[in-house]
Amino acid sequence: ASLMGNLDSSKSTVASPTAVTSTMTVYDSLGVSHEVALTFTNTPATQSWTVTGTIDGTGTVTPTPATVTFNAAGTMTAPAAPLHTLSLSVPITGGATTPQTVTVGMSGITGAASATGTSSVRVADIDGYASGTLKDFSIGADGVITGSYSNGQKKSVGQLVVATFNNPAGLEKIGDNLYDRTMNSGEPAPETPGSGQAAKLTTGALEMSNVDLANEFSEMMITQRAYQANSKIITTSDTLMETLINMSR
Repeated sequence: ASLMGNLDSSKSTVASPTAVTSTMTVYDSLGVSHEVALTFTNTPATQSWTVTGTIDGTGTVTPTPATVTFNAAGTMTAPAAPLHTLSLSVPITGGATTPQTVTVGMSGITGAASATGTSSVRVADIDGYASGTLKDFSIGADGVITGSYSNGQKKSVGQLVVATFNNPAGLEKIGDNLYDRTMNSGEPAPETPGSGQAAKLTTGALEMSNVDLANEFSEMMITQRAYQANSKIITTSDTLMETLINMSR
């Protein structure tokens, strides 16, 4: 997770401490959500704040209390640069992996004076997610099958491969646009689509006909002409036969 906001530096001169709390939703190893609350309390007369944490209102997040400090320019000096992260150990019950480690980035928090005299810290980003079910999938040109889940996550769940042969012409046609290997074709060599001799995959598209339309039209015209010629020959023969029969009467 990452936090952003401002911890009012003017509170460093106030005798009584003030606090601001930021709450975030985290998920355990089973995908169950938990609420982690981080409370920042200023230390009077210093540019430091003490961080304490709880989970689900009861469990204590360690290592807290931790200390957040700023320099005179309001830039965070602890936790140390460049990431300014605080690694929290979150105790979780209910069969999940425990403790759960949550790394909180605080580089987005400043320690400047606030015009309103208040501090504000909020969650800028968090990468946890609940458990989900497979809702849809897609196949890329490289054959990778990517599943889309109900929790908004995407994950590679498998990959299709393309088999190549030393002698593709030696494959045996078995109907329905299918082929089978033979002694002449050699054994199949599975390859990643698009690599080596393997073709890429085209997804979400219908296969076009591999018929040569120009050639087929030509063949159709030739056949039609032959049919017409044969029809005329038959018609002429019938006419001659009819004439001969009439003459014989």
